[in-house]
Amino acid sequence: MTLILALIATAPAGDAAIAWDGACTASQIGATGETRIEKRWNGSSYDVTLAGHLDIDSTTYGYVRHALPTGLRPVEAVSCTLQHNETCGDTNDRANYDYLGVTVVPDDKSGYEAGALWFPEKFCNGGYDLVCSWRTEEEGAVEPTCGGIDVRAQPALTISGSCPGAATVHVSGLPPESAIRIGTGQAGNTLVEPCFAQPIPLSDPVYRHRGWADSSGESIWDVDLRAEHCGESAVVVSQNSCLMSDPVAVP
Repeated sequence: MTLILALIATAPAGDAAIAWDGACTASQIGATGETRIEKRWNGSSYDVTLAGHLDIDSTTYGYVRHALPTGLRPVEAVSCTLQHNETCGDTNDRANYDYLGVTVVPDDKSGYEAGALWFPEKFCNGGYDLVCSWRTEEEGAVEPTCGGIDVRAQPALTISGSCPGAATVHVSGLPPESAIRIGTGQAGNTLVEPCFAQPIPLSDPVYRHRGWADSSGESIWDVDLRAEHCGESAVVVSQNSCLMSDPVAVP
């Protein structure tokens, strides 16, 4: 059996893997939905990626803001790379008060000092599929100020054995009893189910296995690695939260 393992690798203090439904922050547009946020140290600051789906309702001109959780304030305003609205389609050229399209902004308005997502105003309400990436210098960990901000433990992955031949896969730090998918592929980025808005860091991944974490968030299984999989990368994806690891080389 071969595998794709997608999880979040262990990282320095301040790194975070977060499930956020849009709640717990100030808003002019009532954004709600399901997103995943990753914050990772890059050697001098932190790279942040938000991916998922939010529904908004901008009732009038100037109502564009939805505050981010603390610890993620962007260094500068950055437009989201994916911003697809169910009515307007791609919104990169749509006005959002001071910017265009969905933009991550280092806001100074009271209540929005942690930074905010700015959406097009009034005419593009409803659902958005989003992928937004930016840089922050905020060193503190993201705090779960309410149930809508769920800071996840960062899963760990090991593969022991040799390729070709018998090997053991051990995944820990997953949400308890969560469904997982396993597969293999070369390094790259591919948008596939179940995490449509969050690329898996593999090129044309092939799913090889489906399974479940146990009540402690672990999963261990034995595999027989065939010669054609040697040199590929492996990733485990949690279908419940879309948390995923960095690619791990098949030994």
